[in-house]
Amino acid sequence: MQRTLLILAVASATLASPTAAQNQRPTAFTNARLITIDGETIERGNLIIRDGMIEAVGAEVAPPAGAIIIDCEGGTIMPGLVSAFSRAGLRNQRPQPSRPSGGRRRGGRAMRAMPTGGSSGSANSAATKVVERLDPKQDIFGELLRSGVTTLALTPNGNGFPGLGALLRPDGKTL
Repeated sequence: MQRTLLILAVASATLASPTAAQNQRPTAFTNARLITIDGETIERGNLIIRDGMIEAVGAEVAPPAGAIIIDCEGGTIMPGLVSAFSRAGLRNQRPQPSRPSGGRRRGGRAMRAMPTGGSSGSANSAATKVVERLDPKQDIFGELLRSGVTTLALTPNGNGFPGLGALLRPDGKTL
């Protein structure tokens, strides 16, 4: 994971660099696992960038003469930005507090409903699945795509083990 992020950072820096000298020499990312926009994954391929634009991608693509070579052995390159910690599109995850029934009071305090299912009174939040709280029809997903975010790591609220997260592509094709 750290190597993937490092490769993405290097690729972003290479693409964003405005120096004329770097734009004259192409950059070749070699031996990388390439995840393409159309969904095809190239397990061991090369990515060539020239003048800030992708020139070639593929397993049979050879780095041009004079290219800056970056060996990405064991790394992954993917298009777009990855939001590694997100709660975009999730409905409220906090349970609503229980209200006293009938307003009866005992000892000057409102009676509270007793929790069910255990003696500790805490909910089993580790069993919560973030996809059960996802509202896929929110405008935020279109905004994220327009900003270049192509993958979200959705994380439930809470401390410790708050539940099961999910990876989401906000492309609107599937839930």
